[in-house]
Amino acid sequence: MLRSLAVALALSLAACSTDDDASKEAAPDASTPQPDAIAVACAPASKLDSKVRDDLNAAALEVFGTLRKGDIDAVWDSLHPQAQRDDQRDAFKEALESMHRRLRSGGEKTALAHSYVVDVQGGVTALTRVQCGEENDPQRLALLTNAGNENVAVVTLLSGGDPFGFATTVQLRRHKGAWKVLGVHVGLATYRGSDASDYESLADAYVSQRRVVEAYLVLGIADKLAQRGGSVRLHRGLDIAEKLDAVTNSREFQQALGVWEVGGRRYDVQGFSITATQSDLSFVVEYVTPTGLIKEALESEADALVGYVNMQYPELAKRFDAVVFEAYDSESAATKGEVQAFRTPRVFDGDDAEFAG
Repeated sequence: MLRSLAVALALSLAACSTDDDASKEAAPDASTPQPDAIAVACAPASKLDSKVRDDLNAAALEVFGTLRKGDIDAVWDSLHPQAQRDDQRDAFKEALESMHRRLRSGGEKTALAHSYVVDVQGGVTALTRVQCGEENDPQRLALLTNAGNENVAVVTLLSGGDPFGFATTVQLRRHKGAWKVLGVHVGLATYRGSDASDYESLADAYVSQRRVVEAYLVLGIADKLAQRGGSVRLHRGLDIAEKLDAVTNSREFQQALGVWEVGGRRYDVQGFSITATQSDLSFVVEYVTPTGLIKEALESEADALVGYVNMQYPELAKRFDAVVFEAYDSESAATKGEVQAFRTPRVFDGDDAEFAG
């Protein structure tokens, strides 16, 4: 739990930042679609020949099981030739190791959430987005692909855990009669037993109450839970991202930033964010310290600031175990985010709480 962090001053920003989504994909490099003509259609794997469908799902389950077991070389060997690039081998394996650790922290029970096949006609290098799932399905996917003239598939497996449940999304392509892996992503699917739709609904309630900081952070959680990789995400995630932008640009949210006067000192608050640890999510307050990056001063500031956060935003103790104060020595340093900063964590007051709408 994050309580073990409360006694230590966090290291520099570069050292303590975390990768919230473990992922490695053969993602398209182009930022804009190519001019080649392309036609795509996505259909559930249930419409495939039963043997082809069973082979597809079995291939995805094998990747999941091999990854959870930690046999990284076997996952590498299962890659499609397009994804098996020697210059990316080390980075790919490092990402796979991160995914392995994430899956090992969750439960062993696994359920098949989605299995889709995208029929691609033409456009060998074209980049296009396709929707997989019915319009009324909140779990439908938005998939970006450049797999011209070759069908691709995307399979998502859900595995439980506390406080995190995980979604393992595997992209595959047929190669010499077998399904080979194009990419793998292991991301958060649930947090404290609730998914993206739960947190989106909670954010809507906060917005209606004009509690924009709470709405912003809850939408941040929802956004993390809707991600399925660099080229795949829940379609719901597009709506969540729009809501997050609207809250961020609202006058009320901008007013929640600015100068906090606490204990006779003025703290220039630059922004809020969320960071993931192995055991929880933490709320991060990014601010300019009036005293400089001195350990003793930052410890004292954190003690004062956590009391202010508890008073102003008591609901946050229901969503996070801890708040992290990320201190910069100047506004320009905070804006650029390229210089040393320090993180000082503090546990929220109050009992750990389950999701409460």
